[in-house]
Amino acid sequence: MRSIAEYPGKANVLFAGTERSVYFTIDSGATWKRLKANLPTTRYDDIIVHPRTKDLVLGTHGRAIWVLDDASPFAEWNAAVATEPVHLFTVRRATIINYWADVSTAAHGIYAAENPVEGAVFSFHLARAAQRVKFTVTNAAGRVVRELTGPLTDGMLHRVNWDLRYAAAAAPAGFRPAGGGEEGPAPEAAAGGGARGTARVALPIPAHNIGPRGFYVSPGTFTVTIDVDGEKRSRTFDVRADPTLMATVADHRARESFLLEAQEVQPKLLAATTAFRDKLAKATAADSARMIPLGQRYGLVPVAARGAGPGATGGAPGGGRGGRGGGGPAALLAALPGAWNGSGARHGGLQAPSGTQRAVLAQAKAALTALEQELARK
Repeated sequence: MRSIAEYPGKANVLFAGTERSVYFTIDSGATWKRLKANLPTTRYDDIIVHPRTKDLVLGTHGRAIWVLDDASPFAEWNAAVATEPVHLFTVRRATIINYWADVSTAAHGIYAAENPVEGAVFSFHLARAAQRVKFTVTNAAGRVVRELTGPLTDGMLHRVNWDLRYAAAAAPAGFRPAGGGEEGPAPEAAAGGGARGTARVALPIPAHNIGPRGFYVSPGTFTVTIDVDGEKRSRTFDVRADPTLMATVADHRARESFLLEAQEVQPKLLAATTAFRDKLAKATAADSARMIPLGQRYGLVPVAARGAGPGATGGAPGGGRGGRGGGGPAALLAALPGAWNGSGARHGGLQAPSGTQRAVLAQAKAALTALEQELARK
């Protein structure tokens, strides 16, 4: 044996390092089991369990330092847990983090090890293999904020990560996306928080790769329920605000409420925009004379189309300024989450929505009402 460490406050839980592996015991050394995971076969010269975070830190001979974030499931493990059909371990408090801007534009290399996952970690054990593992996260009001799936295998400790965000919104099928530029990023990309979509990459790529994503929930108390083939277990946990920011809980709630409303309006507006353009393309001269000014009011039809014949849109299939698809309030609305989520070298924020952002949502709602009224006409 090369090293040994006791789990804080649990004298019966020990970790031991040998010439080749790491072992643990939950019965004061009566029985030992090997800690496998992805650990290398090497000598383990030092072990500590961090007193605050309960992370297991392993110092090896020539194979670097290895960290198992939150080793608390070892302290919870017992014979009863091993035989339960499903056991969901205690979920520790999670913290919303507003990451700083990427600095890879500074013309020098950045070398960093993998960081802990962002958000809440759900650790669980299955006594037998499953057909379905589903996690449902709800807030204090009972609203479902995220659904996740998990591994199905038994005989090991599994973990699923929730990044404290809603799922990224998706544009409805059939919508003609924008090309970016003045009218904002493509809706299917902007809905994910300002990313450039799958065909293009926003450079520079941060060390903390943000990618397409939804927006943060507000701080508060949440419940996660795991459903394994109908067998359910639940845990309640807290999510706290970024302690380095001055945003209040009221600011967070205003931001969340605003973005939820925008997310609800967006697919309806995108669908109405597409339907409006399809109707205009088939319209009679009389209908076109009525519809073109409406489209121009919301940037859906080029000004050059004024007075044109039936279905004329200035030769541009998508409409909008310059004829690019996805223009007008739909593109502006789709770009809103990027102000909070950030993109590339631009970090986001957690502030309450500004007057300008509220005006964008109000314009989008007005456009939706007007388009729906037009689409309802025979």
